[in-house]
Amino acid sequence: MIDLKTVSEEERMAILARRKYMSEWRKANPEKVKEHQKRYWANKYRKENGENSAEKVKK
Repeated sequence: MIDLKTVSEEERMAILARRKYMSEWRKANPEKVKEHQKRYWANKYRKENGENSAEKVKK
């Protein structure tokens, strides 16, 4: 996470706006968030266990 004390005021405002937008988007799209998390953890598991990343997790 970016330390907001070390960036310019303009950058800080942009970061806060992006965080607010993403928070609102996540609240409005819980099914997309859930699906993204499912893919993320499946890929992380495959990488840690040396499985072929080309193989997709069956839905």
